Amino acid sequence: MRCDYDPFELLTGTEYRVCMLIAERQMQGVEKYGTTVQANPLSLRDWLQHALEESLDHAIYLQRAIEELDSREVGQNPAIKDLQAFAERFLNPSDLGYTVSASIRDDARKVLGIKRTETQS
Repeated sequence: MRCDYDPFELLTGTEYRVCMLIAERQMQGVEKYGTTVQANPLSLRDWLQHALEESLDHAIYLQRAIEELDSREVGQNPAIKDLQAFAERFLNPSDLGYTVSASIRDDARKVLGIKRTETQS
């Protein structure tokens, strides 16, 4: 496929920054390994193994970031704080004359991000 224009002229903002990151990454790789990816003599299996390991690392980083965002949302949202306070009252109803099953209490705490204390059952 041939273009009548320089595709890099179209790069702005995010696309430009991604291309710059790729170029920087390539320079780091050449410094570290002394060769480019294209000239690297690894077998196809070795390339696939490297890709798998990088993908697993990527999945871990994504999950960690998601968990951080989730904890921020729960901890910083006033409506969630109000709901958590209400739920704590509901989940510890001893003076209200009713009981809540342990499984319901555990599920509610999990959904609302409420940590269970030693005195809670």
